[in-house]
Amino acid sequence: MLEEYKPNNRIEIEYEADNPESRIVRGIVLDVSDHSILIITNYGEMIEIPEGMILSISQISFNRGVSEALNNLKHHYSEMHELRTKQQALEEDTQGLIDELYDANFLAKFNIYGARTRLEATLPASLLSFRRDDYAYEVELEAQGDNHIVLKLTAFNSFEYYNLSDIHQQEKIKRVHAPDIYDWITKAFPIASKVEEVEKKIIHDKESLYHATTLYRMYIPIEEKDFLEKRDAIHKGLTKLAGQSYKGAK
Repeated sequence: MLEEYKPNNRIEIEYEADNPESRIVRGIVLDVSDHSILIITNYGEMIEIPEGMILSISQISFNRGVSEALNNLKHHYSEMHELRTKQQALEEDTQGLIDELYDANFLAKFNIYGARTRLEATLPASLLSFRRDDYAYEVELEAQGDNHIVLKLTAFNSFEYYNLSDIHQQEKIKRVHAPDIYDWITKAFPIASKVEEVEKKIIHDKESLYHATTLYRMYIPIEEKDFLEKRDAIHKGLTKLAGQSYKGAK
């Protein structure tokens, strides 16, 4: 419906509204998007009407004087609209520029313990604790030596077990229930110099509910010159594990 209309069209719209007296508006089109139309009404208001609320649209004409006055007001609103859009874009960029400054301050005094702290501060919380499919995941970061970050990933698989007399058969239960995602992790983190499976555990939660866990460690070499690149790679790797859309690191 909306694709038929362009800026400067004079139109009348009937739409669903709480106030029956305002169900019909007339005016000049300022902008048209995929899902709404923005118009300047013949009473000087700028309103946006979602496509899903529109009952009908028809092209109309106005008295010449009204039409010219509407057009002048449209130009005024158009400039205001552009300035607001630009201001919104600038405001959205502000935090990114602040983060760049924080990174620059840190890199000027780079050390591996600060790298761990900066990573924890800038990686989204949704990538440090998440669920995907049948497993839950917890991520911890540790500094090691002068130039390694150790990313510890614990995968949890919850299950019910009723025969308590058999729960001591730890190895058998681990083989059946503990997550085995080593290959998946190595593909998500090609930047790791080493990936190791550390241990599997069976943890009793309550009543018949247990958790089978597997702990993995990824050793990631990081230096001042590649900190930003490695942080972005860690972000991408965790995003892949979490099944989320990658939008770039902070």
